[in-house]
Amino acid sequence: MLARQAVLVVLSQGVSNDANNHMSYPTKLLFKASKLVPIMLVGRFVFRRRYHALEWLATLLLVGGLYTVVIADVGGGELQVTETGYRIIGVSLLGDAFIGFLQEHTMRTMRVRLSGMMAGVYSLASALVLVAIAADGRAQEYLRQLRGRPEDLLKPLVYGWLSYIGNCFVQTMIGNYGVLLTVSCLNVRQFSTIMASYHGFGRLRPKPFGLPQQLGTALVFAGILVKWAHNVWVMRGRPQRAKAE
Repeated sequence: MLARQAVLVVLSQGVSNDANNHMSYPTKLLFKASKLVPIMLVGRFVFRRRYHALEWLATLLLVGGLYTVVIADVGGGELQVTETGYRIIGVSLLGDAFIGFLQEHTMRTMRVRLSGMMAGVYSLASALVLVAIAADGRAQEYLRQLRGRPEDLLKPLVYGWLSYIGNCFVQTMIGNYGVLLTVSCLNVRQFSTIMASYHGFGRLRPKPFGLPQQLGTALVFAGILVKWAHNVWVMRGRPQRAKAE
């Protein structure tokens, strides 16, 4: 199980980074914003999960609102992608969807500790990356560059540790609340970052908060409200089912 996750982590993150060569960053941001959709499709047709109509509605509202805000923020002229880019980002999104469900399954059914699972997955993933570098035949070139500028190694190390800490937080949420709610929260976080560019950092570089941004904001908050209503409905239904049994 850990080996599968390690392979998917390397595949998903590797092709996601390669996607930068085939599409603009705003386009990649749009695709990543739609991560909830492939997660629900994979959950429904591969892992046989059943989702309530309110969950589908909340997902469509969140993704639609985030799409609207991102397009209004960057402008349509910056959305560029090649045919290869579509394939690459599609593989990345599918990999992300499978990773989430496998991690949720591992922590809930196998009773694996988060620290042990993360250490195992990332150790195997690091080993796979090293094997790929060696097979590429350019390992000597990389080592030569590091000898000339060893300080270049500091940034990847810092980024790696920060990424590891962030992933630990995400995996804790997946284990406690499930992959769908976790990714919904990440989408809201992404929306909050974009909003901060208008109302916080926007003071340094003012940007208009026009009708598209207002529409996108309304859709996102509508999605959050629908998700909250569904959670309340589920929590109220559990005691009734328990009494019936």
